[in-house]
Order: sequence, then C-alpha cells, then structure tokens
Amino acid sequence: MRVKLRLAAVSNMRTSPHIGMMTLVDDIECRALVITCDNNVREQLSVRLDRGPSFSRKWLPEVMWRVLRDMGADQFEIQINGLMAGEYLTDLVCTATGQRFPIRASDAILLAYVANLPVYADRTLMDRQASPWKPNALSVAMPVNVIDGKVLRSLLDDAVRAENYELASKIRDELKSREKGERDDMIEPEI
Repeated sequence: MRVKLRLAAVSNMRTSPHIGMMTLVDDIECRALVITCDNNVREQLSVRLDRGPSFSRKWLPEVMWRVLRDMGADQFEIQINGLMAGEYLTDLVCTATGQRFPIRASDAILLAYVANLPVYADRTLMDRQASPWKPNALSVAMPVNVIDGKVLRSLLDDAVRAENYELASKIRDELKSREKGERDDMIEPEI
C-alpha cells in the first residue's frame, strides 16, 4: 500500500541553516514526511513556490520536462520506498512500462513539483517515519535517521558548538549505529 503526498513547505533547519527541509503531507494533511536537501534544491523550490510557474519556464528542469512530455514520456510518478543510511530510497517510475530510475529524494520532489507528478510513499515507511502535521506550526519533527551521514556530522559539530549536549549525544549514537550497520552490511556470508 502507498500514501499519496504533496509538497507543503520548504524551509531551513533551525539549528543548521545550511540544511534545507522539504515537508510532504498526506492527502488529509495529518501526517508529514520530512526530506532533507542541500541549499541549492531548497532555493530552486523556494523560487518556484514564491514566484510561480511562469517565472521558471525557461529553466532547465522545466524545459527538459516539456521535451520529454512532448515526446510522449509523460506517464511518470515518484515513489519513496524505503530508507537506508539516512537516505530515502526513491525512484522515478514510468507507469506505462514499470521501469524504475533511482533518484535522490530531494531531486525527485523538485522534479515532481516542476512536472506536476504524483508522489507516493510506502505506507509502512510513513507509519515509521512520518510525524503529525500541524499546518501553522513553527517547526516540524524529523527523525534523526533521515539525515545523511555527512549532514549528521555537520549537525553534531553545530550541536557541540551550541553546547546542546543532549542533541549531540543523540546524533553521536545515530552515527555509531550506522557505522555498526554499515560494517554488518559489508560482511559477506560464508559459502
């Protein structure tokens, strides 16, 4: 089963302004899935949200999508299927053929916005990762396991500098957990 999502907000992480966040909400606007992104993707989405579609119609993503659509390749959707090492496993899927194209989650959401593609998340993933959505809230909860390792190390540095040792401890524990998991993943079974 899957849950249809839509982009509800784009912002920066309060504790680390160099990290962007995209908030996707379900159809009934009660659950939110947060995806981190770099500032480039955040800025690309922010400009489009602020200025509307006519402003960016000559930009590369819009032009490339029009070319693909005019060539008959317009039956696509975005599927968010899982999570591994802080990264959502995301595919651009051709619904006509079933062909899947792995894509970074943040780029997939930008493409979905540009091309008006539907976005779906696996229900089990939503049950584990989504947080309650409050449209007028000043912040949104985000599980630490959705943050890429490089970004986590940056957040750890920021937390230590800010003397937020409780947050630093949680981040350190997540990094250690991933290191252990990555080592376990690399062990090959005996034959």
